[in-house]
Amino acid sequence: MLRTRGVAAGQACAGPQKLPRACHAPRAAVRRRVLVGGPGCRPSRALTCRSTTQGPGEGGAPAESSERAGNSSSYQWCTALETGQDLRAAIKRAVERCKEQAGEDADKLDVALIFCASSYKNQYERVVPMLREYAPNLKTVVGCSGFGVIGAGQEDGRAMELERSPGVSVTLGHIPGASLTAFHVTPNEVPDMDSAPEAWGKAVGVEAEDMQDVSAMVLFGDPTFAAVTDFMTGLDYAFPRATKIGGLSSSGLMSEPRALLCWQAGCAPTGCGINSSPAGESELDEPDDDDAMVPTHNPPHPTATGAGEGAVVDALVSEAHPSPPGPHSHPPEGMSSSFKQKRGWGPGSPVPLFDEYRAFVQEGVVGLAIRGDVHVEPIIAQGCRPLVENTYTITKCNGNVILEIEDQSQERMRPLQALSNALEEVRRSLDSDAELEEMARNINVAVAADPLKPLEALSAGDFLVRAIVGATQTGELGVGDMIKVGQRLRFMVRDRAGALLDLSQHATDYKRRDLEASLRGNPRPPAFGALVFTCNGRGKGLYGAELPSHDARTIQSFVPVGMSGFFANGEIGPVGGATRLHGFTCAAAILRQGRKEVADGPAEGEGPPGEGWAGPCDI
Repeated sequence: MLRTRGVAAGQACAGPQKLPRACHAPRAAVRRRVLVGGPGCRPSRALTCRSTTQGPGEGGAPAESSERAGNSSSYQWCTALETGQDLRAAIKRAVERCKEQAGEDADKLDVALIFCASSYKNQYERVVPMLREYAPNLKTVVGCSGFGVIGAGQEDGRAMELERSPGVSVTLGHIPGASLTAFHVTPNEVPDMDSAPEAWGKAVGVEAEDMQDVSAMVLFGDPTFAAVTDFMTGLDYAFPRATKIGGLSSSGLMSEPRALLCWQAGCAPTGCGINSSPAGESELDEPDDDDAMVPTHNPPHPTATGAGEGAVVDALVSEAHPSPPGPHSHPPEGMSSSFKQKRGWGPGSPVPLFDEYRAFVQEGVVGLAIRGDVHVEPIIAQGCRPLVENTYTITKCNGNVILEIEDQSQERMRPLQALSNALEEVRRSLDSDAELEEMARNINVAVAADPLKPLEALSAGDFLVRAIVGATQTGELGVGDMIKVGQRLRFMVRDRAGALLDLSQHATDYKRRDLEASLRGNPRPPAFGALVFTCNGRGKGLYGAELPSHDARTIQSFVPVGMSGFFANGEIGPVGGATRLHGFTCAAAILRQGRKEVADGPAEGEGPPGEGWAGPCDI
């Protein structure tokens, strides 16, 4: 089932689903288990973010509000996209722009999301150290590599999509009253599907007593993570109230490696002396002599140097120390107490030595579990329009093969016959057979997950789009997911027109819910930021050069806040009450102030009965 779903998502994407085995050789355990997740490494305490900065809410033009960070109330969400072959310079400029947006509260920015183009494939390990060099107050960092990246442009601050070019998107944030837990889960650390909810909480670094407070999870996985569907199912089981959203890392070429990035202050690997101590404390003994000689065989951390020296240190660490000594090793003989404190060995130093250089991993999934005064509203646009308005009921199936369907007049038929009838109906309105052939090549199915929900109550968010993966001579259809008797089905077309109208309709519905809540006298909490994860099969390849940065700017035109993201190799988001892996989809996360239970108005796919199909492609 997992492979079938992966094929379905992958068929809609331009990027590869797997890379050669050599690109995914496991890193040494000491280099990849420094992060939160499973029985390996977890932070000794959850990170609590508090901010007091005033900024705009959802009003104003995108060109002004997105670049000038000031987000609503005391929430901060500052984004910047920078380009260039020099990764260090690009990160430096992006951080400077984010700090400029935050103004006098720049020092309070303590959480970062970073997305870097795969053009920097030889520097993945240095991304987080470079970021922390220019933003030393950060406590949490997550991100990944991408075929393209999304962030605030350099000229006008509007959302910009950069494809197949070197660039980095940096978001620096500060969320008052929220606790953020970064985690990394390897394939071997995924709990058994029969495990209790607490096992899933442990895997992502959330204590049992805190699990009900998790309102959202941001997930970044590698496309070779075969257990991704089981992982999402387990998270839905353990965290039913949390919105899960994200994407699979991608790269520009099949031969290019991908990256997952995850780091949190105070995190220590298994066996480390500070594993069970509060962040910044060490159980290691220090030499009595503060003037003892500093060893020269360990390069200094780049944050203690200038930009030029830092670049040299980066190279030294990468080449001379492919497995740099970590905090689990005792400090070299003769290291002074003051030096150890600066480098992460003594009390008051929140970061273990060289910890940032292990933030780069290549397997499994990394993410961010969010608790407290913030919640996420998803927008999941699957890029389709209905072929015809007919809705069918599945009456016979076997696994992922649809054997028989029934139309609304209760006439039963083979699904291939129903599809043929629909294409014939459409052909009458087309100018040429070439148009029909093009449409036929882009046919998908949309299946409503809940077979018991009345037809008139179904909305756009109830339908999951999946590819048709095969057909038999007797008229059965194979689709990219498991099917159940009683589920409703529609034939869909995935093309440019469908993607344009679909995303516009979803964004319009989002704004409509805001206006309805305001008219009722109970306005919803304001949005202060957004994340956009769009398929690498969209962008310029779908819309052309005449519609630059279409997906991000469409969302920003309705939600004028700072946003960032990347072009994914598969998108993660909720449909029909379950977290799914999608293809050809734009999955957006609108970050809102306040706890989820106080938010008013239905979320995506939860509108009143009969609503959600207002547009010809609202699915």
